[in-house]
Amino acid sequence: MNPITTEKLTDEQRREFFGRLRASRSNTLNVIITFYDGREYRQTTGIVAEMDQWYAKLELERGWTLVNLADVTGVEFVV
Repeated sequence: MNPITTEKLTDEQRREFFGRLRASRSNTLNVIITFYDGREYRQTTGIVAEMDQWYAKLELERGWTLVNLADVTGVEFVV
């Protein structure tokens, strides 16, 4: 997957990503989130435990992490 910079995301892409994040939370589905951390593109896999308009809290295999939604460039379901 080619990462997209957050400035280039369309409203439709944002809605699609946020829909996948909400589905992860509602249905306890694993997602792979691609995001830019200020230096490089990174990926993390987990289940969305909580989400507001700014952050998603992901439950990981061990622990949890917060992802700034403004930095998200991709969300895919784990199949």
